[in-house]
Amino acid sequence: MNLRYQTIQTSKGNTPNTQGGNGGSVVKLAQKLVIGLNDYSVGYRIKRELKRMNEKIKKTLGTKSGVLVVAQIKEWELPDPTGNRAKAFLSMHIGGAGENFRIVLKRYLNGKRIVQGTGKGWRPSGNHYIWVTEE
Repeated sequence: MNLRYQTIQTSKGNTPNTQGGNGGSVVKLAQKLVIGLNDYSVGYRIKRELKRMNEKIKKTLGTKSGVLVVAQIKEWELPDPTGNRAKAFLSMHIGGAGENFRIVLKRYLNGKRIVQGTGKGWRPSGNHYIWVTEE
């Protein structure tokens, strides 16, 4: 079984708004896994963790159409002298599985969950939401 990885993108920011309404962001799938050039090391770690989780993802996929994988990112609390904040990979977990990525993402965002802490000197920087399907 070959897996296909797609980034869940939003038109506003990196946190999808699944509540709807006119002011909400548009949630759509990218054609492939998309990670910005500024996040090269983060992207490398995400791809490495996806390979490591391959069997767990396949098991979760089962008879479902897709699996939501959430990669948590952290950044420095204080910027460097140029105003930049280094980003780093924090953790990755499976957020759910189902037939439609919008429904699974909404269920994940509206549900209760435990997230890993960032440690001293770091703060949460957002998540990468990845939809995994069978090719």
